[in-house]
Amino acid sequence: MAPTSCAIAVAPISAGAAGPPLANGLQPLSCFRCAHRKVRCDRVVPCSNCIRHDAVCDFPQPRTEKRQRRKMAGPPTSRKTHPRVKRYRDVFDTLGSEVESMAESPGPAHSPLHDRTPSPDLVDTDAAGRLIVEGNRSRFIEEDLWMRVGEELNASALFPGEDEDDGTGGLALGLSPETRSTEGLYPSHHHFHQLWSIYLSNVHPITMILHAPSARGILEEAAKGPGHASKDDAALLFATMVGALTSVTDAECARLLGEKRSVLLARYRLGCEVALTNANFLISSNLCVLQAYTIYLVAINPHVDPCKMWNLSGIATRNAQRLGLHQELVSGLTAFETEMRRRLWSQIAILDVTSTQSVGLQTHISHKFPTPSNVNDADIFPSMKEAPKQRIGATDMIFCNLRHKVMKFMGQVNSGKRPWAASGKQWTPAVNQLYRTERERAVAELEDELELELLRYCDMLNPVHFFTVIVARLTLCKLRYSTWKPRLGGKSESDCSEKDRDGRFTAALKVLEYENNANSQPSIQRFLWHAHQHFSWSSLVQILGDLMTRPCGEHAEQAWEQVRLLYSCRPSLYQTAKSKFPIHRGINKMVVDAWRVKETAASDCGRTLTVPAYITVLREHEQRVESMGQNPQVSGQSASKEPREHGLKPRHLSNTSVQQTSVNWPAWPGLTVGTSDPSNDNGFLDATLDQEISMSVESHNCGVYSSDILMPPLNQYVSGGGGW
Repeated sequence: MAPTSCAIAVAPISAGAAGPPLANGLQPLSCFRCAHRKVRCDRVVPCSNCIRHDAVCDFPQPRTEKRQRRKMAGPPTSRKTHPRVKRYRDVFDTLGSEVESMAESPGPAHSPLHDRTPSPDLVDTDAAGRLIVEGNRSRFIEEDLWMRVGEELNASALFPGEDEDDGTGGLALGLSPETRSTEGLYPSHHHFHQLWSIYLSNVHPITMILHAPSARGILEEAAKGPGHASKDDAALLFATMVGALTSVTDAECARLLGEKRSVLLARYRLGCEVALTNANFLISSNLCVLQAYTIYLVAINPHVDPCKMWNLSGIATRNAQRLGLHQELVSGLTAFETEMRRRLWSQIAILDVTSTQSVGLQTHISHKFPTPSNVNDADIFPSMKEAPKQRIGATDMIFCNLRHKVMKFMGQVNSGKRPWAASGKQWTPAVNQLYRTERERAVAELEDELELELLRYCDMLNPVHFFTVIVARLTLCKLRYSTWKPRLGGKSESDCSEKDRDGRFTAALKVLEYENNANSQPSIQRFLWHAHQHFSWSSLVQILGDLMTRPCGEHAEQAWEQVRLLYSCRPSLYQTAKSKFPIHRGINKMVVDAWRVKETAASDCGRTLTVPAYITVLREHEQRVESMGQNPQVSGQSASKEPREHGLKPRHLSNTSVQQTSVNWPAWPGLTVGTSDPSNDNGFLDATLDQEISMSVESHNCGVYSSDILMPPLNQYVSGGGGW
């Protein structure tokens, strides 16, 4: 028979029974009836609600009191023990002593292999692998075989013979085998200081690959010529020179350096490629070499075919993974090294995404990757002992932080953590509307995050901050355009409602408006080398496709005006004769075809249209291609001059178009949204295809920059926030 105390523990609590009250005389918990009805309980015994309804008022006992009652009552005799639990207890009673004796005696866990003191160079990490550090070299391994080898050998045995070159590095960069010397290619003292200053002004704020204060001394020593610095530092020197030259116009180069930009760019690019080959960049485990190679890729991005760029960026990605940059590794590394690795991986990840989409492939972005700290360059230094303290507000990393947050958002979409595609659902207009609503909500959450953590701290007089605001607003604008892309589920797009088609056209038109507006701002000319590499081609294709089916109306006229402004800002679009990028020729053909439809519709209505100059130029290109059997051989020089010969002069954008408050402001031109494949809703980066070798005065500073164009204050940008 169970003792009395057990009866107390299991007996139901009668009306008015309760545990010990609190210091104020109230019960710690609501009574059962109030909790069940989800109403406020005054926690007196009995409570007013139960008195009013003439109900039994029972209060739960605090957990500690229940535990004490059970302890006093002992094990309940009425509860049946599960057979499996009983068996486990019997086994433990039988083997308990043996298990204890085995724990006290040496066993397999104390074998000579495990007793060996690990080398200080072999550092265990929180990731599923191991980082091996030797001096300024590092290597990350994951396979059990390599971990075992790392335990048996010293760290240096795991690094390849980086001084031995079999010529594959030069082959990857297109160098001839005999091109191995950088002598005669080094910059003069004047050129170095001018180009380093340009790099700090035009390239460093939006890449943050280097730590400017510590890199300056290294580059100054390397600029003295061969023999004054290591092969790794020489590669970094030439990479920064190429990056700086890419960001200036021909006129600026002639004024600052006294030489033609094309000549200097060819010289320093050759020096960079030779230096990278000499540093064995394909197998180098030195972070400095990877930094130099990444800067080199950023610089040549406008100059190479997208397929080649995709392969070259793949080398950077693989090398970064081999060094463990894709993992959040801190053990065995200084705080400074950890921070620089985070910065470099962020840039490489973005470069890999843009290059992948430039060749028409889908990207798979992870939402988990190392996050750079929000600090200034002055907050970190090579000899620092502790991690830098995160700042609140705008820092040198503000633009990179913007890109990082957008990349994280995209990774969440790709991983299914954001509602973006109605996968597994049967397509219906209702399902499509549901997912669009969820997408819009996700974009609104991103907008709130960017505003709260970045944009509200921006100083609009600071060019970097201003560029960050423009890029953030345009990114949000492009994201909202992508929310209109339907998941057709095998149905024709003609099944979409007229409202959906209108909404998608309007959203695409807003994107094109802001692309043009972004090119009109005088204070961010220094960053347009980066902006010109990225353009939302999908929104332009959407507009041209709609103009072919609906050529008339007010919205059509607005769209044609934006197309005209696009060609005035980007004369490189005319250079189809020497362009390596098929999308340029495809876009030009779509423009001509859409204008032909417009002329036909006007003719049916008895109207005559005045043909714009850019349409005349494009038609002449088309006729020349047809007459030459689809094999144009027109020189790039004559093609680039044709717009001026036909009187096509860029026009200043009106200030009224900039101050439209119904729009969300511009985006990071490196993170455009909506791919050319309508079925790929997961990609937010358009192909990086606006990449002409000639960044001439016409294409880079094409006459649309004017000091009389004023931007509205930040609160006007923010007020545009939601939709259109």
